Amino acid sequence: MAVHIKSEHAKRLVEQGYDQIAPAYLDFITTLPSPNTAWTDKLLARLAHPSTVDVLELGCGNGMPCTAHLASRVRQITATDISSAQMALAKQNLAAHENVTYLQRDMLELEFEERSFGAIMALYSLQHLTPSEQPLILSKIYSWLASGGVLLVNFDPEERPGTVMDDWLGVRMYHSSHGAQKSLEMTRAAGFEIIDSEVVSVVDGKKTVPFLWVLARSPSLPPD
Repeated sequence: MAVHIKSEHAKRLVEQGYDQIAPAYLDFITTLPSPNTAWTDKLLARLAHPSTVDVLELGCGNGMPCTAHLASRVRQITATDISSAQMALAKQNLAAHENVTYLQRDMLELEFEERSFGAIMALYSLQHLTPSEQPLILSKIYSWLASGGVLLVNFDPEERPGTVMDDWLGVRMYHSSHGAQKSLEMTRAAGFEIIDSEVVSVVDGKKTVPFLWVLARSPSLPPD
């Protein structure tokens, strides 16, 4: 059921929910099959020289498996998450990687210089923003991404104006989506060129849940 709650309330639900399920979510994300690593490899394949690229991850969670997969292949990762418990697990799981910087922050409060990153990844994280916040973060991402840089993001393909799930892995959780077509349009409207998009299902507990996976690029600009 659609609900209309303030952004601050939605953020508290997301932060508290992920804090509460931190150990269980680590087991959940590392034991169930998903397309996460395959799409991370698609991102890497679009980088001419991954070992020279700085990456921003919005919603790194516990760092598994994608942050760890990237960390051994790129120059530097800035890993961000709203949950302190998830961030603590990420630091443990990625302790062997010295090229990861951690920021526990609401992604909309982040500030970086323009064109700071060669790639940006946001998996299962934009769905926790309100519908009006999603185009705002895409605009920020566009400004942070270098000319020709690559974005990997996924969306719920079903339109959901805003939903509070009372029992998602045992906690209350906020979720919203513009749906597949509008999410693609929103990504293009932010300035991106869509490279690849596909609806792929992931296992969520006892059911499969579809997600729209999008690989996009910031258009190459002539030198200043």
